[in-house]
Amino acid sequence: MEEWLPKEHIEMYDSRFLENACLYDGQVVALPFFINVDALFSNKMLLSTYNKRVPKTWDELIETSKYILEEEKKKNNTNLIAYNGLVNEIEGSLSLYGFINSFRESQEAPHPPIKSQATIDALNKLKQIMNEISSKSIFLNTGEASSNMLFNNNALFLKYWYRPTPLYKASGIPGWKEGVSGSISIATNVAVSRYIDDNQKKAATTVIEFITSESAQKNVIIKNELFSAINDLYNDPD
Repeated sequence: MEEWLPKEHIEMYDSRFLENACLYDGQVVALPFFINVDALFSNKMLLSTYNKRVPKTWDELIETSKYILEEEKKKNNTNLIAYNGLVNEIEGSLSLYGFINSFRESQEAPHPPIKSQATIDALNKLKQIMNEISSKSIFLNTGEASSNMLFNNNALFLKYWYRPTPLYKASGIPGWKEGVSGSISIATNVAVSRYIDDNQKKAATTVIEFITSESAQKNVIIKNELFSAINDLYNDPD
């Protein structure tokens, strides 16, 4: 990729993101067309009804959930889902990774080592959430089931990949303390095949250069409420 695209084009993209998602053997082999970011979706109506804020920590999420679940039971609403977990067979590994990430010491700290106390604390907290305000069956719900819940009022908090929805307020995934988030991002990358001739590579590169340009990212990705890895776009008044 580096030998076909202008250096300044590649340098538009966040270097840390490229390092984590687009490098192979020290070379940039792809560029992110757009980024998926997971988020906490909080039920606007229920939080407003009970004068509660979007939780910033896992303990606050547990406390708020217990209170609202109990109040809703008084109204015979016993089907409310407090938190879905999203640890099914497809998203489960990413959800676990993100949850452990929410227990790092600070927002700038690296992901906790697998045998660290932070990882143990994270897994214990996840188990507490499942046992106290959710259930194993809800945690194992498919991503499609979680996506569908974004368009009804049957859940209090949902973890899912960011998308616009009128019923829920999207925010960063909570952490073990305020100021630390467990949100993670994954890229949908585009690249040029090495198994085509140079004329085809040149043509493919022209397409990639266009769809990963600042103007295309602004007009297609941002306007569709997706995320780009071009940092300067977030300083654009539009």
